[in-house]
Amino acid sequence: MKKAIAGLLFSLVLLSSNLVKAENWHQIFQGRNFTKIVFADSMLGFVVSNAPDSDSWYKYYNDCIFKTIDGGKNWVICRDYRGDNISQYNFNLIFCQNTVYISSYLLGFDGNPVGPKIEYSSDLGGNWLHYDTYSLNSDLGVKIAVVDTQNIWANGYFIAKWNFIDNQWDSLSDLSLTGYDKGGIYFCDTLNGFISKGYFYKTSDGGYSWDTLTPPFAAGEFVCSGVENIWAISGSKIEYSSDTGNTWQEQNTGITSNINCIYALNDTALWAGADSGRFIYTKNGGSTWFKDSLSTTSRVNSIFFTGDSFGWVSTGDGILWGFGRAGLGVEGNRPEIAATMNKIFLQASPNPFRQNTTIAFEQTSRGPVNVSIYSITGQLVKTLVDGVKIPGKHQISWNGQDNSNQTVSQGAYICQMKSAKHLATKKIVLLR
Repeated sequence: MKKAIAGLLFSLVLLSSNLVKAENWHQIFQGRNFTKIVFADSMLGFVVSNAPDSDSWYKYYNDCIFKTIDGGKNWVICRDYRGDNISQYNFNLIFCQNTVYISSYLLGFDGNPVGPKIEYSSDLGGNWLHYDTYSLNSDLGVKIAVVDTQNIWANGYFIAKWNFIDNQWDSLSDLSLTGYDKGGIYFCDTLNGFISKGYFYKTSDGGYSWDTLTPPFAAGEFVCSGVENIWAISGSKIEYSSDTGNTWQEQNTGITSNINCIYALNDTALWAGADSGRFIYTKNGGSTWFKDSLSTTSRVNSIFFTGDSFGWVSTGDGILWGFGRAGLGVEGNRPEIAATMNKIFLQASPNPFRQNTTIAFEQTSRGPVNVSIYSITGQLVKTLVDGVKIPGKHQISWNGQDNSNQTVSQGAYICQMKSAKHLATKKIVLLR
């Protein structure tokens, strides 16, 4: 009898450890629709979202890349596309080796014509450069795959790889994918890669030749773990292949609504988001999927996990949800990236303040620096410094007014200091 009870208790403990219950989720941020979220660690993350329309730009032309260094509680603009263009619904947002990449079939910036573009920042959003995509055909879309900072592929009008010596795209294959949506592209390493657009295509020679696979379903978004394991969305189903896409089997998810997104932390832990706040998860590679839901009726747009205790979900009602310790100011795995960003000196005194606060910051080398005040929702309020500074500590005062010399309301604001090598933020509170 004691053995039976002990066995039952062990089973219950094991079951509870595998469940990701809805009460473990909490709201981190509300008020902006995040269609794609990417986190580097428990603190540093990036999203593409709509910026406040304070300057009366047309609403489809005010998307920006936002950045957080506190797990999602506060966001500031690190790439401003307002007045240009970016398509939120057909783009890549990738973080790899301390570099942020974005590509879209509709991307315009700094007065450049709108078209398929690829931009990247190797200083965590401080400065942005771009790859010339003219040869990829400006009338068609482009998706990218990144293994490391020296191995980047694009599937535009043809499959290409960036040549870092000649600074151009080298055509690898004439595999042509028609239409604006090029499908997903993913490389496991420098040789093995996949493309999904109705059919599955795979390469084992770095993209020079591609085999066409014909899975018994319409292949949509997919994720990989290693070379062999692939999970693909097909409507309300998840299909799984353990042999690089040669054979597939349907996994029993237990839901009937369309699945919108999927994320794999490793070859056992996966999450997928559906409509009406529903999501499913597995801890055994999909042999068993569990159902759960958030307290919302909106669709799940994006899911991202950096560990068992740090996860994020964005929903269509403008809420960013955190799982476990995400968004609670707790540093988890790989905290060194966010910590490095905060090593640069940035202070405000007094804080909170009523009339004036002195902002002190440090410049480590001669070069351009920008110090600005943002609202808690990421709207630019006041530019305090925008020019070249010599090495050393500097001070500037803020009197609680915006760029139009209008007094702003009381509340919390974000001070951001951005230079060529550093980006730091400080929360300041204005009292009236």
